[in-house]
Amino acid sequence: MPLSLFHDSVSSMLRNWIRDFRQSLLRRPLHSRRRSALQNNSIAGVEAIEARLLLTKLTGIWDLHFSWTSDIQDNYQLQLNRKTNESSIELPGIGEVKLTKIRFHGKSFRAKFEIGGTEGRIEGTGDVLDENHQPQELDVTVLLKGSVNLSLAMTSSPVIQSPPHTNDALRQQILFELPELTAALISGETLKAAELILKWAARTGDFALDGSTVNIAAQANSAADLFYNYFEPDVGGMSCGGYGNYFSSLLKLFEIDSLNIGFGQLPLLTHVTVVIPIREAGTWKFYLMDPTFGTTFINPETAQLATLFDLIDFKRAGRLDELSEQTIDLGERDFLSPTPSSIPELTFQGMSSGNYVYHCENYSLGTYLYWWSTSLNNSGYSADQEGFVSLIENWVYNALMYGNQTTMAEARTAFINEVTNRGITFGY
Repeated sequence: MPLSLFHDSVSSMLRNWIRDFRQSLLRRPLHSRRRSALQNNSIAGVEAIEARLLLTKLTGIWDLHFSWTSDIQDNYQLQLNRKTNESSIELPGIGEVKLTKIRFHGKSFRAKFEIGGTEGRIEGTGDVLDENHQPQELDVTVLLKGSVNLSLAMTSSPVIQSPPHTNDALRQQILFELPELTAALISGETLKAAELILKWAARTGDFALDGSTVNIAAQANSAADLFYNYFEPDVGGMSCGGYGNYFSSLLKLFEIDSLNIGFGQLPLLTHVTVVIPIREAGTWKFYLMDPTFGTTFINPETAQLATLFDLIDFKRAGRLDELSEQTIDLGERDFLSPTPSSIPELTFQGMSSGNYVYHCENYSLGTYLYWWSTSLNNSGYSADQEGFVSLIENWVYNALMYGNQTTMAEARTAFINEVTNRGITFGY
């Protein structure tokens, strides 16, 4: 297909996705039951009749609807920060509205509000909501510590259909959460688009600190199943092979091809990373994007992303330190364990689905190599970038194809030739 036609096809497809998705967000009826007006009749001179909070199935997105007697009606979305579990927005005539999610009892959470700096908590029998954002009919009151009592109706109408747990729904959600992705795809900037998806995948995928949680996540039958039914409720996590599969499956949702590369020294010192094959001037380039560590490298000679073979060639030339390591902030990633962890870099967040949930500030390739330093050193590898590349040189045992099988078969053959031309063993 000519490049221009491909761009037009992708552009039309993406516009339809976004149009349908945004219409689904706006297709929400007003709450049919009216609550009493404010006791003191006004907040900053505006008489409020009703405040409605609608919980959607989208991760951490809250739709806040206010209507006033002055005929001012508006909708606001609060994007809940995964790291702090907080969000705030400045509303005209009211001031700051702050929302906090407090996790407890595994799968549930309680919402706390601060309106205009005054703290309020939801009270009533409906204050516990399902972590997976299942529709519920709630009618509760927020009592503010002050002279004003705000009546709040918190509902999810039966006519509102939550997006299903399908790959299409996940694709729409990613487009919604990554506004830059649409432009990158339309303009054919494959590497930029892949980098944006890498950030999303590396942050949303749960890490399994214990092998028993890896097998749980491996049971998922699609990227959507993995995200919605395992990572969101913290049921299971994964290690490098899982991250490679997750990232490549997400890339495939946007028609970006990839190869998952397994390398190292059996049985324990192995790793799976991802390369994005791009044909440039008749030659295949294999750009490295590692979702486990959220890591890419920059080649100083091109000022572009480094390929996997750049790492090998620069190491052999004694110039590995010239490659600039780029690391995504993974402070929001959940690290799961069925038992308490004693790793000092981890910070306990709470219990969820029977797992201990931790966060790790400044997690990176260096962190992982440090955790495995004893095993690496005992096998003759240094626990640094040079040791990491030495594992690639030791043995590349597979290159799994994701995406267009015909194109990837050609790319895979070229990749294997690059490996063997450097004297590295390929295959089992």
